[in-house]
Amino acid sequence: MDAAQTLLLVLAIQLMLAAAGWLIAGTVLGLPRGPALHWAAFCVLGTAATLPGLLGQPPLSVPVVAAGNLTLMGAYVALTRGVVQFLRLPDRAAWDAAALAGVLATSAWDLLAGWAPGHRAAAVGAVLATYSALSAWRLAAPIHRGYGVLAAAFICGPLALTTLLFGWRALRLLAGGVPAAQVPMSAASALNVVVLLVLATITLLVNLSLSYLVVVRLVRRLQHLSSHDSLTGLLNRRAFLAQLDGELARLRRGGAGCALLLLDLDHFKQVNDRHGHAMGDAVLVRAADALRESARSTDIVARTGGEEFCVLAPMTDAEGARMLAQRLRSALRAHTALAGQGVQVSASVGVALAPSGSREPADGLLARADAALYRAKAAGRDRAEVDASAGGG
Repeated sequence: MDAAQTLLLVLAIQLMLAAAGWLIAGTVLGLPRGPALHWAAFCVLGTAATLPGLLGQPPLSVPVVAAGNLTLMGAYVALTRGVVQFLRLPDRAAWDAAALAGVLATSAWDLLAGWAPGHRAAAVGAVLATYSALSAWRLAAPIHRGYGVLAAAFICGPLALTTLLFGWRALRLLAGGVPAAQVPMSAASALNVVVLLVLATITLLVNLSLSYLVVVRLVRRLQHLSSHDSLTGLLNRRAFLAQLDGELARLRRGGAGCALLLLDLDHFKQVNDRHGHAMGDAVLVRAADALRESARSTDIVARTGGEEFCVLAPMTDAEGARMLAQRLRSALRAHTALAGQGVQVSASVGVALAPSGSREPADGLLARADAALYRAKAAGRDRAEVDASAGGG
């Protein structure tokens, strides 16, 4: 076995190990099945593309070469489609079909008219290089927007290297000087050894970059779950208190005053008792949507307890806080009315104001808002009470 065939074998083993990894990730570890299967297909098809060179005896027949070329093109199509699915991008099946058709066309022309081996390999290389370039261009901006420049470089860099590799090989073959016996990838030649070394490196980088993309999404998902309520998607209590501490620090530096609103859904236990917890969850989700849509873009909304929500309103005075409380109460009443279910939920609101320069701690502001909420409930519910005292300021 010469150097070129040894590199082909190493490439095949590398791809099969990666294929097993993606299959396990998609079936056992919870990675989205579609992307995982596409990336496993990339590895399996890439392995299949090495088989003619590993098992066949040169010179290889035109149908065998055509099958290998089509399999290699299919591997890159599977790779790109997996990334597109993972990023939830619009499908561009026409691009993929055009690339596969291009390889089929070169094979058909070769069968009908006959090409010199170098020209045939150059044509296939040009199709691969073009498809890789278009894929890198297509994916760069979405990955950059969603995951940053490092992820974009990790994913699109190997595709760009593939473009350069197959483009360079196509130009070398078109320029002549490569004997026909040395054109197949498995043939022992300096050109093929360089191409296979780079191709093995690219394949390793591709699988590492895909793994990086998966890990980044997993980390972001875990970070989101640690700071957000799983039912409503709002901030949870811990994350909200961190935001409140930051706002109070801004006040101590002389920033404009803020308002803290505590909202409690009235008689929510009766919803669970009469209609079941599924209906209660639906009401909570609707309440969260109402608060999210009715709050200002600068307001911070959280679910801090079972049926308790908080809204932190920066740069808000007493009158602004009253208007905001009224708007939120009206939105909650409208959004939680479930036609035909006999369900409509109102809310009591307690508001505490913190003026500019206030040095009141977060627990003091929360205690004043909670006391105002208690007064709203004691006065008959479905109303707002405002504590405008300076608290610890």
